[in-house]
Amino acid sequence: MLNGIFSGPAGTSITLQNNGKSDLILTAKKETGKVFSNNTFNFATPFPDGIKYNVTIKKTPVGQTGSIYSGGEGTMPQMVNNLRVCSDYTYDLMSRSSDDKTFSTFYESTDPAVGGGLGEEGRYVAFVSNATFAGSTGKHRQIFWRDRNAGITKLISAAPTGEEGNGDSFFPAISGDGKTVAFESYSSNLVPSDKNGVRDIFVWHSATNKIETVSIGANGVEEDAESYEPSVSGDGNLIAFTSTASNISVVKKDISNNNVFLRDLQKDTTIMISIDPKTRKGGGGSKPSISTDGTRIAFYSTATLVSDDSNGYWDIYLWEKNNPKLKRVSLTNDHKERNQGSESSNRIVAPAISGNGQFIAFTTTASNMVTGDNNNLQDVFVYNIGKDSVVIASINAAGKPGDADSPIEQGEKIAITSDGKWVAFSTKATNLGVPASNIVMHNMKSGENKVVSSVVGSSVGRPSISQSGSYVVFGIGGKLDSRFQSSGIFANYTGVGPCRSCPE
Repeated sequence: MLNGIFSGPAGTSITLQNNGKSDLILTAKKETGKVFSNNTFNFATPFPDGIKYNVTIKKTPVGQTGSIYSGGEGTMPQMVNNLRVCSDYTYDLMSRSSDDKTFSTFYESTDPAVGGGLGEEGRYVAFVSNATFAGSTGKHRQIFWRDRNAGITKLISAAPTGEEGNGDSFFPAISGDGKTVAFESYSSNLVPSDKNGVRDIFVWHSATNKIETVSIGANGVEEDAESYEPSVSGDGNLIAFTSTASNISVVKKDISNNNVFLRDLQKDTTIMISIDPKTRKGGGGSKPSISTDGTRIAFYSTATLVSDDSNGYWDIYLWEKNNPKLKRVSLTNDHKERNQGSESSNRIVAPAISGNGQFIAFTTTASNMVTGDNNNLQDVFVYNIGKDSVVIASINAAGKPGDADSPIEQGEKIAITSDGKWVAFSTKATNLGVPASNIVMHNMKSGENKVVSSVVGSSVGRPSISQSGSYVVFGIGGKLDSRFQSSGIFANYTGVGPCRSCPE
């Protein structure tokens, strides 16, 4: 018997066909406390062994995208429950209250981060907003965490008493499972021990609803200068961040430079990783990005951290656990130093490492990274660690680079899937399949460009992408979710993989 599981928003229906006939209408059941559900189904007509089947979606609800991401075609006998069908809102507004009555517009919301482990891909989203919901008065920018399956938006930059943070908070970074969020904050009331009066890194755990300080030294000593730019491992235990502090690592640093550190919450240890190989002091670094297992970190630096660095420009470095040597990865595909392009020598660039630690995405205007890149614009590149090679990602189906900057902001962080197959980025280009000032995702294997947004005449923010690329979360000035007349932060269901409540 041909059967499987349908996942979708509660109460919505989808129509399937097998071999172009045998219509089967599936409706997602409504369950208390859930806005999304899983539902078993089977085609009533038995199919003998040896018969080929091809299940397709005939009809999807308006405003939703349907996907058959497993077991859609083959030859009987069919494994029980091997067929996986999903329908989800094409654009789901994230920046809204739990009761769906209050919204935070694009101009009030920034820096989305998406997480969710096996069977929950894209379920959790963290973002920054000065919204007036979930206990926030709008006085300061706060960090919110949305559980999409429960329909709950929660203020997490809050004191133990539940009071909102008394300072601005920024830059949330979410763990792979979506249940841990690190962020930077000027608030002094998030933990009782915060007395240093500077920006700190904090981490919130959904299991306990508690916050702890990340940017501390041995025996819990408070940092003596600011910390910012967190990046979190898959399980939330390891957090990389940037700091100008001098007392959170045994490795010393030059006066007033920033460095990259790695905090192990379980072991209660903090180490510096941006170390100058000659002086053995902190050489300088920022914008860390950590792999799922925490064994690899990519970061940016204007310092000379390898012996063969002679071009005097910024670079992207790779730190590997148990390897004392840093590796410079921002070289050309033929392993030469890149030229300056049209950028300053100390431009700030945010690298992004894939969850599996095999790929690093970054941006540059250099014109000698790969053959054929002659547009003299900012482009997206992906470095393959295993192959020690780099390719351009901001190209169209014909392999031609974008006709304007990708991404829009200088050095903007690129969104990359766990396996490195997909990257998503903002673009000013008009030849990549979307209008200028929108989000596009590029398949690194097939070369396909997929539309994420296509709003004309609006502004767009930096995207975040889920593990397999099923969801791209981003802010935009348009009103994309027809259920709510608000701009803001949206989750786009791309249909390339499992949805936010799909059994593996």
